[in-house]
Amino acid sequence: TELGTLPRLRLIEISKTHVTGQIPTEFSDLSNLMIFHLHTNRLSGTLPPALSKLTMVTELLVHRNEHNGTIPVEYGALESAKLIWMDGNNLSGTMPESVCQLPLMRDLAADCAEVSCLCCTSCCIDEVSETCHPYLPASSQQITNRVKEVEDFDANHVHDAMQDGIIAAINNAFGGSNEDDDWL
Repeated sequence: TELGTLPRLRLIEISKTHVTGQIPTEFSDLSNLMIFHLHTNRLSGTLPPALSKLTMVTELLVHRNEHNGTIPVEYGALESAKLIWMDGNNLSGTMPESVCQLPLMRDLAADCAEVSCLCCTSCCIDEVSETCHPYLPASSQQITNRVKEVEDFDANHVHDAMQDGIIAAINNAFGGSNEDDDWL
């Protein structure tokens, strides 16, 4: 894919878009990615351990999807992570100790009824609860303001947005499948 040729890409916001399929492992090639929001879609399958290569990521939001399995122990390598939300999925098991020990972590959310998590700062009971996330971090708010500027771009503006280090697709109705990793 062309994602690996975008060294300046810092933010991916593909949320509330109804995208289906698995998270492509090619995302792990984006070594400078800092904000990675794939929440509130219909993504499924296990969380890819390869995402642990995104060591610059400060926010990893994969909540409110249909992921299953356990949380990869490899996510303990996300040394810049301040915010990881994984609730609203079908994850189970125990939060890896390596994730609990991330030095900059401020907010770690999981479905604590299914995932044993002694270090989570936000525990969610069900996938429709809005009380799981008590605050929107300032960094997210700043990014949200910038994303709103490019939120409604058309095909002619996609390249410019990518050059700015942003891919945003929020509250769209496009759909499709990622079974062949073709939505990249």
